[in-house]
Amino acid sequence: MQKLFPSERNSTIRLPVVFITPEAKQRLDLYIQLCSDEISGLGRVSRLGNDFLIEEVYLFNQEVTGVSTDLSSEDVSKFLLELIQQGADPSALKLWWHSHCNMGVFWSGTDESTAGKFSNGWMISVVGNKSGEYLVRLDLYEPIRLILDGLEFRVHCPENTALREE
Repeated sequence: MQKLFPSERNSTIRLPVVFITPEAKQRLDLYIQLCSDEISGLGRVSRLGNDFLIEEVYLFNQEVTGVSTDLSSEDVSKFLLELIQQGADPSALKLWWHSHCNMGVFWSGTDESTAGKFSNGWMISVVGNKSGEYLVRLDLYEPIRLILDGLEFRVHCPENTALREE
């Protein structure tokens, strides 16, 4: 497994940026702030050229402690079934997010293991804390296992063309 960090950037490599919609960012911040322990969930991600856009974050029933979360497999399965029944594509669930509560943002051994289990082409992972710090990475599972860590994380505010025309 190879990791590439932003400090290793050079003029020929442009690492992707991970954007998040304002509403999804607000939800993520609130989920982390309002839970007294660690918390986790999934989310819907789309591609913006070579970048990524987190469009929605989802919260599930889970058991939480100060150092772990365990999503309810029954609740996640029910959610996936509802998505399919609504005609939505469950393969767009390309975000795993979690908090480290009051600790720093880093990838623990448990986090590394969890991120390695998805193996669905690619996955964005986000870890945040109550201080508002975030660490973001992209895991590529094919054609080789590659992790792009420390990616730029920004709120997506597309230009309002109607306002410009006005």
